Amino acid sequence: MLSVANRYGVPLWSVSTGRNFAYGGAAPRLKGCVVLNLQRMNRVIEINETLGYALVEPGLSYYDLYQALQARSIRLWLDPPAAGWGSVVGNTLERGFGTTPYGDHAAMQCGMEVMLANGEIVRTGMGAMNGNQDRQVFKAGFGPSYDAMFMQSNFGIVTKLGIWLMPKPEGYMLCCVVNSDTTPILRALSRRCVR
Repeated sequence: MLSVANRYGVPLWSVSTGRNFAYGGAAPRLKGCVVLNLQRMNRVIEINETLGYALVEPGLSYYDLYQALQARSIRLWLDPPAAGWGSVVGNTLERGFGTTPYGDHAAMQCGMEVMLANGEIVRTGMGAMNGNQDRQVFKAGFGPSYDAMFMQSNFGIVTKLGIWLMPKPEGYMLCCVVNSDTTPILRALSRRCVR
């Protein structure tokens, strides 16, 4: 499809879950675009508990990945943004953030499969070598690293992405530290925090 669109100069607008309302949702920004909806590409291809990663498709939400981890009793955590129904791949490619030490989602990705405008498939990092088993654990790979070229760009459509997952901690607590000199707005918010 990409090679046909490229040949005839038809702009494509790819979306997955289409729920990033901060950037305007799934609506195309360019007149005459054909929307390429990747929402049904929503599989968890692999979860590796020993090496701490998942390989996912663009339509998979954070909540879907969470359910897959729970169903298999895997002791790994994902780091969702505020909206857990968003796409793991979409949020990563838009350089989204979470709240744990694994919160820089773009930094936690490792290995992409990308379809270029001419229809070619490119695998980044160690995935460029056929049959390589290290593609989701060794980011640099052999030769130049160009994963960032596909973040916040239109150079290709990411169809698979490896994401590192955090080992589940023994315990955790959400809390908020508030100073007694805070403004009235912060004082009101602090009533909801653990002290």
